[in-house]
Amino acid sequence: MRSRTGRPSARALLALSAPAEPLHGLAVQFQHHAYDWNDTAPLARLLGSPAARGAIIAASSEGGLFEYGNDEAVVANLTALARAGVPIVAGSVTSTSDVRKRMIAQTRFRLFARGVEGFAPLAERSGYAIAKSRTAVVSEQVLLRPRATVPPSQ
Repeated sequence: MRSRTGRPSARALLALSAPAEPLHGLAVQFQHHAYDWNDTAPLARLLGSPAARGAIIAASSEGGLFEYGNDEAVVANLTALARAGVPIVAGSVTSTSDVRKRMIAQTRFRLFARGVEGFAPLAERSGYAIAKSRTAVVSEQVLLRPRATVPPSQ
């Protein structure tokens, strides 16, 4: 962990690891890996690595895959996480509100305005279900938990 980066996640981890805080004494770390979400092989290798065994792993995609990735990329990545037994996935999903659709029409970026109603079937195909969702101004914040069945390995 490099707290000097000023990253909010690093600062939060530092605070939670301080004496008398919930993560004090635990070996918690962030790892950054360059990744193309259209190729899930590196993710599967990372999740199956010896370093991942016995680790508590959670995944987050804020302003990333769930908003910019096509349906196939979302399903492939969530399926890789589900097969590895990742118990918590959180992320943002672009809202389908008229305001958000007008904003998207004025940008050069390709966003998928799925909303929770369009994202839920993708999560379910992957082995997850939406456990909670919260509406924000231009997105939905979702928390995914594993479903009873996970797609089989291919």
